Amino acid sequence: MADEKNTPAKSGAGAAESLGFFALIAGILVVLNVLAYNFNLGRLDTTEQGTWSLSEASRQTVANLTDEMEIIGYFSEDLPAQFASTESYVRDILGEYAAAAGGNLKIRFVNPNEDAEKQEAADAGVPLAAFPDISNDRQGVVQGFAGIAFRYLGETEAIPTVESVEGLEYRITMKIKEMAGEKTVVGVVSGHGSPTLAEGLGFLQNALPAIYELREVDLSAAVPEDIEALLIISPKEPFTEPELQKLNDHVIAGRSLGIFGGGAHVDLAGQTGPSVGTDDLGLGQLIGGWGAQLNGDMVMDCFAGCGRVPVQTQTPFGTMRVPAPYPPMPVVAFDESVQDHPAVFRLRNAQMPFTSSIELTSAPEGVEVRTLIQSTEQSWRETTTIDVTPRQQWNQRAEGPFSLMVALEGALPSAFGEGSAERARVLVSGTGDHFMWRPEFQPQLPPGQQLNEQQYAAILGLALNNIDWLAAESELVALRAKTVDDPQIAIPEILAAEQQFEAAQEQAEEAIENQDQGELNEAESQAQAAVDAYKEAEEAFDRRKLNFKLFNMLGIPFAFALFGAIRWRMRNTRRKNLSL
Repeated sequence: MADEKNTPAKSGAGAAESLGFFALIAGILVVLNVLAYNFNLGRLDTTEQGTWSLSEASRQTVANLTDEMEIIGYFSEDLPAQFASTESYVRDILGEYAAAAGGNLKIRFVNPNEDAEKQEAADAGVPLAAFPDISNDRQGVVQGFAGIAFRYLGETEAIPTVESVEGLEYRITMKIKEMAGEKTVVGVVSGHGSPTLAEGLGFLQNALPAIYELREVDLSAAVPEDIEALLIISPKEPFTEPELQKLNDHVIAGRSLGIFGGGAHVDLAGQTGPSVGTDDLGLGQLIGGWGAQLNGDMVMDCFAGCGRVPVQTQTPFGTMRVPAPYPPMPVVAFDESVQDHPAVFRLRNAQMPFTSSIELTSAPEGVEVRTLIQSTEQSWRETTTIDVTPRQQWNQRAEGPFSLMVALEGALPSAFGEGSAERARVLVSGTGDHFMWRPEFQPQLPPGQQLNEQQYAAILGLALNNIDWLAAESELVALRAKTVDDPQIAIPEILAAEQQFEAAQEQAEEAIENQDQGELNEAESQAQAAVDAYKEAEEAFDRRKLNFKLFNMLGIPFAFALFGAIRWRMRNTRRKNLSL
């Protein structure tokens, strides 16, 4: 017997029932999506660098806590709108820490409204701070609290002010490591005309996290056994054989050695002007048998592959500091094939000022030799003392590429007689200048302004990676890399506008040198057009981001609900059409 055909009333009731079911399922999914977003429930982090989840280094750090630590977030509820997302991110990331700590980490948040709460925050090291308010088309200042305090074994430390979430996980993890008492001693060889902790390496000391202790090492005695990694930075005077033997003994004991520079020496304050010369410091006797040899030369790179330095230039508009190409400062781009190595992990490029080349020699069995940094094919070498004053008539010639940084790892044999290390690390670089701040070639800071931790890390990213690898703290590299060079989304229209602006800058520089007012006006017009195109592309991209956000929050749940409703309707229809 056949079923009766559906009447219009039954069809309408079925449609209403389907619509109600669809709305119910969609609403449930939207609520679950919002709850997961706000309360860290079942979240999946698909960002390339794991921005919204903990790095393995952070997980290990809190998992190794032996006593209970308390972390308190002090955040005022009336901070300006541009800081509204900061507390939300802090709550999320601290929740991840607590989950990884296995019960040894307690988290609480305080909105310091009452005088007692304000005093509690100040005593914990989180002061009342001023935050710029640019809401409602006006500029002002709002007083409030936005900091994090850490309490462990009777001690209290703090991140006084959290103005940005950039680099925050690194700062939190380093603070936990510091309070847990983890210390790694890194030695810096003294003498030999090298920079010291008091003069030359202060910038590095400020950038290193507190888990490291920098200590000067005099090679007149054996290298102390608690020195995990030993650094030789920009030496200018030869090493004696007894000193080389002490360096050799350090490596044979399975500890690390970094040789940064020594093939060329730089005199920026010479009587005849800045100059570079070469010396044989004897380091080849030590590393030559391990697979690398530091050459006595200086690598220059073409105008497209070098940095620029500001030079006082007389223009029709007066004296101006105009950036000029500077071949003694190669700018190297890291190939994807080496970006997995901790010493250069996730760095896209770096400056290698006044660097020598490194020749690869025959490596012993069981030793891995890996070139990490190379100059371009358009680079060349200078082997005699040269004047490195900017805007020289450089004798450019294509002789490259040349190795500029090489990593050696494995069973390194003794350079003096018998014996070998079971496992040792040696890093050889043609320059040590990437460990230092060169005021002659770096942008000048406004009076009274100081660099923050993120700026230190960005400038010294390569040096910090080098130290982490040598000191066997490689897991910290990935953690810091989340802030050193965050990847940018490649938007063709934005990239085209940036390239147009760079071309206009080069055209303007040439016009200033040639004192061509017409060409300069044309360059300024091109630069303004590039700025307008950039703003238009950025606004279009912001609209696309908003559409994607709405689709993720609403579109996907509704799509699932619609699919379920259609499936339910189809099954219901088939059931009604069954014949007995």
